[in-house]
Amino acid sequence: MNLNFINQNFSKILDKFKFKKFDLCLTDIQALIYIASYPDLIRDLGIDINAAKTHYAKYGKAEGRSLNIFNPKIYLGNYLDLQMEFGSDTVAATKHFIKHGFNEGRIYYLTYENNRSYNENSLLLPLVKLEDLILEIKLFFNNGLLTDTQALIYIASHPSLIKAFGTDIDSAKTHYSKYGKSEGFGLNIFNPKIYLENYLDLQREFGSDQEAATKHFIEYGYREGRDFSNIKKGRPLLLFSYRKHFDEEISLSDKKDSITASPIFFNIKPNNIYNVKSKVSLFCFNNSLACAYTSGIIKVRSFLKRDYLLIPDHISVNNNSDFSFLDVSGLFSTTKSGLTFSTIRYKHAIKVVDKAILIGGPGSSNWYHFILECLPKLFLININHSIDSEAYIIVPEICKLNNSFKDALSIFSGNRKILFLKQNEYVRCRKLYCVSEFNITPFNLPEGTWPRIEHFLINPSIIKDYANSFRKSLNLIKAPDNHPKKLFLMRDKTRRTFNQDQLIDISKKYGYSPIFLEDYSLREQAERIANATHIVGASGAAWTSMIFANNSLKCLSWLPREYSEFSTYSSIAAALGHYLLFIEYYPDSKIKNTAQVYSQSYKLSTKEFEQALKTLE
Repeated sequence: MNLNFINQNFSKILDKFKFKKFDLCLTDIQALIYIASYPDLIRDLGIDINAAKTHYAKYGKAEGRSLNIFNPKIYLGNYLDLQMEFGSDTVAATKHFIKHGFNEGRIYYLTYENNRSYNENSLLLPLVKLEDLILEIKLFFNNGLLTDTQALIYIASHPSLIKAFGTDIDSAKTHYSKYGKSEGFGLNIFNPKIYLENYLDLQREFGSDQEAATKHFIEYGYREGRDFSNIKKGRPLLLFSYRKHFDEEISLSDKKDSITASPIFFNIKPNNIYNVKSKVSLFCFNNSLACAYTSGIIKVRSFLKRDYLLIPDHISVNNNSDFSFLDVSGLFSTTKSGLTFSTIRYKHAIKVVDKAILIGGPGSSNWYHFILECLPKLFLININHSIDSEAYIIVPEICKLNNSFKDALSIFSGNRKILFLKQNEYVRCRKLYCVSEFNITPFNLPEGTWPRIEHFLINPSIIKDYANSFRKSLNLIKAPDNHPKKLFLMRDKTRRTFNQDQLIDISKKYGYSPIFLEDYSLREQAERIANATHIVGASGAAWTSMIFANNSLKCLSWLPREYSEFSTYSSIAAALGHYLLFIEYYPDSKIKNTAQVYSQSYKLSTKEFEQALKTLE
């Protein structure tokens, strides 16, 4: 611990604890480091230090922006060419990062490979935040040991630690005491409060639980490219539908009859199947930007959103579900009044291509949404020979990382070149092709909104043709017939728990075998479903596997009362000729929003479960 520094700056420390007002005027070097600490300031201000000083005084301080996330000393230490050019000149190094290093993808934090060999005394000391110093004082009185919360934030603050330790707090504590403290590893670069504020889906799932948010960033958010700095709103966008700004429209299918089938509940008179007309078109947009995580696109200063307007006007659809991409992307923000902004810029696209097909959308990293909403679009394009093979396919990165996604995509991608995009990456396309929505399940719903039957849609003819093609590609007609015919689809207990073991014991009396589909490859999953006759399990993406069945299935699942009109899997079952029955489950505490449905533990009545199970015999 630097006691000399504390003695020299003791009055400042006291001022901090007494909450006295302090000067907001930055020095020139502070202004440069402030710019280098935030991508939006790099892009908007360049090396304009006066603009940076004004921005911090007017906005940055109030927004909680840090003055020294960027560390010029470590930036220099990471690159021999910069040391040879600038020596220990941290001002020149900071300007280099703003002008060149940021766009070149250079880093200013210690990596796992270089952190042990880094020479603490080789360069000038960086700025010291009083917040960091106060944290160091607390550590001093705690014998230098991190608390569990501090250890998590320490991990989240450094990509090398995220990769090396995950959420292993004991390893983080050991690393800090042995290496991190002496090598200048920051303890609180990651800000869980701002991370939560940046993403509505995290607020819905975790509320104000900063520890849960920190774990989420370590396990998922870092890999997804999520941001924990204050996200600037960016430029305002005009919102339009595809039909307002397309450059070309091609009819993809004359099969326009679509349905929505509401769930059939045990001992309750089944609701009707609703029939609607839904035109299926291929739209072409010139000079546009596409991201794999929304089916909307950027064209000039407009955001062209996926188009429910193809459904007749008497179907009242809550168009807010179109904005679900805003919950999971740092590229967009929206105000309470509904204005939409984006930090996307044409010049920052990761690649420029002549032609591309967007096979993405809200929830495209989810198995159900990818298999039944995204991939069928590529199937339609292929059978209609609508676009030549030179066009790229734009898909989410999970299609490269997850074997089941990869295998499913390979069935329909042919020899096309593929662009695997991370969460906040986008591509500039001279010609971008997008298919209108014909299978619809809203990825997110606005706060206070419960699923309604009119939110859902499926085209039975297209989905049957797609399922047949999928099964044929996997040769499921000749699938082994030695697998159990009655399956209980098991769920892991990481997100929510229920009395699954009790239900499995009951189902075994009727010949059901428990199975974790996630334990198998795509082909192995499909083979186990192909000759099944009965399936039981909690509602979830595993029910996508109904498309692999060679037989008409008899199925049982369950939903909470608030989801009595959740029509995703009931519509798929109706389209494919399966019988899917539901019973109600009972949450352990009252469900207040749709996000809570996916985390709230619950129980089923074992009596109701067994009665419903008997009806399938």
